[in-house]
Amino acid sequence: MHSITLDLFPASTFAVDNMPPKPSFTSCFPCIVRSDQDSIAENVIKYFIENWSWKTPDDFTKLAGQGLELWTGFAFPTALKDRIECASMLSVVGFIMDDILETYHHDKTKQFLSRLRGLILGTTHPTADNQVEFVFADIHAHIRDTDKTDPFRLGNKYCETTFQWITAYLNQERSNASVQNTLESYAGYRFTDVGVWWAFALMEWACNLPVPEHIACDPNFHALQHKAGMHGLLANDLYSYRREVLQASRTSSNTIKPKLVNSISVVMVEHNLDEEEATEYIKTRLTDVEVSFLEMEGSWKLKYSGDDLAFLEKYSLATKCMIAGNLWWSVSCGRYNQIQ
Repeated sequence: MHSITLDLFPASTFAVDNMPPKPSFTSCFPCIVRSDQDSIAENVIKYFIENWSWKTPDDFTKLAGQGLELWTGFAFPTALKDRIECASMLSVVGFIMDDILETYHHDKTKQFLSRLRGLILGTTHPTADNQVEFVFADIHAHIRDTDKTDPFRLGNKYCETTFQWITAYLNQERSNASVQNTLESYAGYRFTDVGVWWAFALMEWACNLPVPEHIACDPNFHALQHKAGMHGLLANDLYSYRREVLQASRTSSNTIKPKLVNSISVVMVEHNLDEEEATEYIKTRLTDVEVSFLEMEGSWKLKYSGDDLAFLEKYSLATKCMIAGNLWWSVSCGRYNQIQ
């Protein structure tokens, strides 16, 4: 593993006049990249070439250019070697499904939900020639298989959390996001929308971090997770904002002005800020979250000792890696930075 700097990332390829400038944010958490990152990404892309149902070659080209398979390599550098590849497949599925589910009408969503839990938990077989169902069932079967040697059954826990997240996501009105007028209410919506608790379940499985029950019940532990989740959604918003501005400009008309689902646009309204001021506000919040995270991390040494403290230090390291990795992925990924 090795730390990385911004110099390794490609320049933006936006080709639109009057776009907001690309933001710059420096985290106090270093990003660590796995030495097997490239080979994992290649294997994941190969899996989706062979198993996903692509309507056109352009659909696959669009996916490959987004860098979705790289998110877990950045976010989970401490993941077990025999789990990181499957975790990377899951992150790709998560992003793909986020795009697909936005296009589903009510009846199709209801049909998908009726089979989802069985596909994830292995009690329902995928429909013949339905590649979406096959991929869901296949990847989650690999996750459940790890429970054969795992007394904590983190694979099953992850599968249950995935079902709960997707169900909540589909039952949540996406239009509600654009009417959130405070950062607090917006974050409450987005925690479900972007799958914050799903990401923690994936991290715990991939990094083999079973949380002791008495620690899971500690309000400070939950608060630490919440801070990490807030950092994740703000970092994504910071670097996806230009992409969302571009998409909105392409769909707007004289009578319809689409509202952005982004924390920058929320704080512009909440605090009467212009775009540049709102961007700086979000960057300040990111810094505040990191400082607060470190302060809470330090307080554990006063409350816990022995095995509990050792676990919390390990969990905290994995969480900081996820915070930093998500940020660096947001800076560099094609999904946010290579839209023409």
